[in-house]
Amino acid sequence: ESSNQYILRDIINNARALNNTLQIYISIAGGGLSEEQLAIWKSFIDHSDNRAILIRELVSYVEENEFDGVDVDLEWGAVTAGYSDFVLDLKQALNTINKGMTAALPGTTKYSQISSSALNAFDFINIMAYDFTGPWNPAAPGQHSSLDQAKLSVNYWKNTIGVPGEKLNLGVPFYGYSF
Repeated sequence: ESSNQYILRDIINNARALNNTLQIYISIAGGGLSEEQLAIWKSFIDHSDNRAILIRELVSYVEENEFDGVDVDLEWGAVTAGYSDFVLDLKQALNTINKGMTAALPGTTKYSQISSSALNAFDFINIMAYDFTGPWNPAAPGQHSSLDQAKLSVNYWKNTIGVPGEKLNLGVPFYGYSF
């Protein structure tokens, strides 16, 4: 094992010592990926052979580091044609080792590439109720995460998309923008 794995295991063990009900997931991908990174993700999730390799490595990493599951934070350009197959295959693999799977999804957008079965495979959804505007959109200054936007986001996923309220977590930022 590398020293980084020991450090990671120490952090996880210390966190669980403070709260024995704490669940710790590894989050994959995230926003702000480069075009090169997007191409790499696409090559893995859109091709079944590569997808199987990625899932095998994720499951192995989760087991080795005693994570409780995987948070799928593939966003915008990384949500490709293979997204739903990836989610369903990953969920099946995680179920075999009794681990969970969540998703980070935008406040008021359901990607068209997410099938109903893939959406239902998530144990819960972390709603990204933030970044409604920012420096990338200087023509629309204002709050990027207001209480109204949070309410709108929860309403969207619960009432428009039909995700049960108990499967929703509201994500709020601890940062702001000036532009």
